[in-house]
Amino acid sequence: MKLAQKECPGEPYMMLIGTNCDRWKSRAVTYDEAEAFAMSNGLSYFETSAKDDINVDEAFQMLSEEMAKKFYAEKKSCEPEKPNGECSIF
Repeated sequence: MKLAQKECPGEPYMMLIGTNCDRWKSRAVTYDEAEAFAMSNGLSYFETSAKDDINVDEAFQMLSEEMAKKFYAEKKSCEPEKPNGECSIF
């Protein structure tokens, strides 16, 4: 998180995504621990499984919606850092 905050200008939107939720027997972190960490750091939290197609689309949908809300709320345009004025999403 610190690296993203350092490298991204402004206040980047971040979310915590727990992967491989289909492997619940071998969890290193419980759902409650991850959710508490996310809440204490102002992050949304999703558990996903690409294998079982759980919440993958929903996580990307939430991320894109929150980014759009922030962008339009601030009424900022992308400041061209690249010659062609493209914006980057990491």
